[in-house]
Amino acid sequence: MFPILFQTEQVTVYTYGFTMAITLIGLYFLASKKLSHSPLSEQNLTIIAFLAVLSIWFGGWIWFVGDQWLHAKSSSDAWHQVQLAINVTHLARTDTFPIVLLFGGLLLGYCRLVHLAFWRVLDFLLPFFVLGYGVQRAFGCFSAGCCYGAPTDLPWAVQFPYTFGVGPTPGILVHPTQLYMAASAFLTLLILKYFPRCGVKSGRISGIAMMGIFGGYFVTFFFRGDQGTLLPFLWGMNIRQVFAAIAFLMGLALTLWATFKHDPLQAEHDALRAKD
Repeated sequence: MFPILFQTEQVTVYTYGFTMAITLIGLYFLASKKLSHSPLSEQNLTIIAFLAVLSIWFGGWIWFVGDQWLHAKSSSDAWHQVQLAINVTHLARTDTFPIVLLFGGLLLGYCRLVHLAFWRVLDFLLPFFVLGYGVQRAFGCFSAGCCYGAPTDLPWAVQFPYTFGVGPTPGILVHPTQLYMAASAFLTLLILKYFPRCGVKSGRISGIAMMGIFGGYFVTFFFRGDQGTLLPFLWGMNIRQVFAAIAFLMGLALTLWATFKHDPLQAEHDALRAKD
């Protein structure tokens, strides 16, 4: 694994950040080629891309500041910890759930502002985000050593060298959980593409994508070595697993709702197919 892509006396390029930057640029390019099949204009896509970058940059930081406040022993200590957290070095703390929550809120607000159908926009965007999630886990996280697995002696176990404190102890065999999460993302893409066709009912693609990503995240977390604080009153799960379970159930509910609700666009689509 290669946490540093290349390094000079003046510049260090980390694989994680480089992978994220290239992935975001690539996803924007791919999405722009599919705009004719979406409710978005090029201007809409550019603004949404900006909101995505904003969410990645600030989402984890907001979570970090909130965590510092909650774990402070007193109000004065809490304010001191928050002041320490308000530092550029704590920006871009990429934590999945605060990024998802912030982006979802910003996207909903933007869709309401410019009168776009939120679920149709999300249906268009989510396959690209699932692809980006898989690429980032497979290359960014796996190269950096973050989101690492618990020790194991399975044949596909991996060892990480020095990972700047974000990975497991060097030399210990661990589960390649980064690749597990990447595999769940790529499997989700295959399901969206081939089994079965999702039709045009708004919300169904989003629901399936949510089930695939968060279901995979929930299962993979049982094999993670960086589980953090576990919650005894929630069967020993980590708070992130709880969020993943909730998101999975929301995806299931959305899929069922989208499948059985009447959608005028779906009816028009079925009528055209019947004429053919």
